[in-house]
Amino acid sequence: MSVYQHIARRASKAPVRQLCRVLQVAPSAYYAWHRQQGQPAPEPGWHVAVREAFARHSQRYGTRRLRAEVQAEGHPVGRWRIRRVLHAHGLRAQQPRSFVPRTTNSDPAVRAAPNRLL
Repeated sequence: MSVYQHIARRASKAPVRQLCRVLQVAPSAYYAWHRQQGQPAPEPGWHVAVREAFARHSQRYGTRRLRAEVQAEGHPVGRWRIRRVLHAHGLRAQQPRSFVPRTTNSDPAVRAAPNRLL
């Protein structure tokens, strides 16, 4: 339980200022916390810009490309903050399949070359 929750529980029995003084908390800090409890924090604009850019590029852009894209739109944000936002929303860049050369013909009808060394 946080200090602010403790003050909120005891507010009906004692004045808030007195509780704040005893617990060495600024009353303004308690009231700021109390205001934020009822409403969710607004999402910053760059969060939306990151998710839109990620969707616009078929969920293939990683943090480096997204950072360049979002900064070009005017949001000063770094790679690690973008990484945290993507992780919080469960987004992950899709990696392209690696090229694997096929060196053998897997068709069973194709006859293997004769061994001329024997």
